[in-house]
Amino acid sequence: MELFDLHCDTPFRCFTEKKDFLKNDLDISFEKAGCFSKWSQIFAVWVREETPSPFEFYKSVLSDFKSKLAGCEYDHFTPLFSIEGGSVIEEIDYLDEIKNDGVSVITLTWNSKNKIASGANEKGGLTLFGEAVIKKMNCLKIATDLSHLNEESFFDAITVTDYPIATHSCSKSVFNHKRNLSDEALIKIAQKGGIVGICPYPEFSGKNSFQSVYDNLCYMLSLGLENHIAFGSDFDGAQMSDELLDISHIPLLRAYLLEKGVSERHLNLFFYENAANFFRNI
Repeated sequence: MELFDLHCDTPFRCFTEKKDFLKNDLDISFEKAGCFSKWSQIFAVWVREETPSPFEFYKSVLSDFKSKLAGCEYDHFTPLFSIEGGSVIEEIDYLDEIKNDGVSVITLTWNSKNKIASGANEKGGLTLFGEAVIKKMNCLKIATDLSHLNEESFFDAITVTDYPIATHSCSKSVFNHKRNLSDEALIKIAQKGGIVGICPYPEFSGKNSFQSVYDNLCYMLSLGLENHIAFGSDFDGAQMSDELLDISHIPLLRAYLLEKGVSERHLNLFFYENAANFFRNI
C-alpha cells in the first residue's frame, strides 16, 4: 500500500535518545516502513514553548535527523519536514532559513502559549506577530498547521492562512476533547483547500486506535470532506492502542477499514492521494 503520514515525532526521539533511523525500537524506522510501495512521511521537529534557545534546538535536531536519513534508499521514500512549536520563530526573518532547510509545515503552537498564538491549554487568540508570521509563511508556501490551537487562535489563523492543514487532529463531534476540531473548523479547512490528518491516538477519541480512525473517517465523510481527509499518526509522540504498535501495522488498519465497508477509493484518498495533492498544489 501507499502511505502519506502527516505527522510523527521521530526526529525528536532519535535526537534525545540517540537512536538510529534505519533500524530502531521506535514507532517508526526505515526498516519498519518496508511494507509500503510508496511512503511519504512528514517528520516533525518538536520544540516545546519552554525549550531554551528554541531555534538552535530545532537546527540541532533537524541536522541530526538528516544525517541519519543519509543511509536510507530513497526510491519509494519521500521525507518531508515540519516544526511542531512556533516558539522557534523568534524573528520573522528566521522563516527564510527555515524554508531553506526544507520545512514544509509549521505547527503554530504546542499546547501552551507563545509569541504567535495560544495552544489548547491556554486562552487567547492569534497575536499581531502571529498574523505577520502566517502571511510570511503564505509567501514562502509553508503550510500553517492548526493542530494544537485553542478555538480562538484557530479561527483567527484560518482567516489569514492560504495553506491550512491540521496534521494530527480528530472530530470534536465524535469525541469532545479540547484538541479535537468542531464541525465548523473542519469545514473551514476544507473550504480553503486544506486537509485534516485523522490521528489514531486513543485519548483523542476515547476508543482504540482502529475504531477511532473508522469513526472519525466515517464522520468526516458524512460532512462531505472526502477530498480533505488524510492520516496523521503522531507516532513516537503518542501511545497508540495495542493493534497499532508501530508503522508496520498500518496495513492492518487499512484492512480493518476495508472490512468495515470503507471503499477502496476513499482509502486511497485517505492514506495517500489527498495529502499528495495538497502538497503538489502548494
